[in-house]
Amino acid sequence: MSQELHRNQWLSEQIQHIIDDYLSVRGVWFDLFKLRADEAVTECRKVLHGMSEGYLVIQSGGPYSSGAYTIPKTRKSAKAVAAIDDLYWRTPEGETYVRENVDAVQRGVKFVRVFTYPTATLRRMVDILQKHQSLGIEVYIAPAEMVPRELNEDYIILDDRLLFRTEQTGQLQRISIDKTEVEQAIKRFDTLLRHAKKLDDVIESLKG
Repeated sequence: MSQELHRNQWLSEQIQHIIDDYLSVRGVWFDLFKLRADEAVTECRKVLHGMSEGYLVIQSGGPYSSGAYTIPKTRKSAKAVAAIDDLYWRTPEGETYVRENVDAVQRGVKFVRVFTYPTATLRRMVDILQKHQSLGIEVYIAPAEMVPRELNEDYIILDDRLLFRTEQTGQLQRISIDKTEVEQAIKRFDTLLRHAKKLDDVIESLKG
């Protein structure tokens, strides 16, 4: 440990700053600051340990979310399932995300998205579905009531090696580079496709 710190000056300086600031906060009279200092150190340790294990939990829409950081770096494929918050697609954030999807398509990325909202919801968003398709995204429909519950989750797999899964609350994303976890997600996606139909095959029934 000490040899690594000696070789890595940046890391050594950061750790020393953390120690100095932590000890300084421990010396103040306000207990709230002390409590937050303890939590900050614990949070830092947990985040780093999680990444060493191959995963990271972040706020959806934050600087490290699937669109903001990784879509521009995707080169071959994107396999996505949309299952949470259909109103998202009509927000400025959602529109920006779609533009990033299109940029990927124009770079040659094969982009497939399965929408698994309930049929009543899908009927309200026909324009959104058609927009995705018109922009070069392969659109499939698998109504929530028609697929097994374990397949109805919100995620995107990039280049078959990076997984972003949105929690059911829609507020958090779990990012994983763990090979086993990504491979399991790919299998679930392939299974979901067997339950899905291309948009062109169901568009008239959704309009009706």
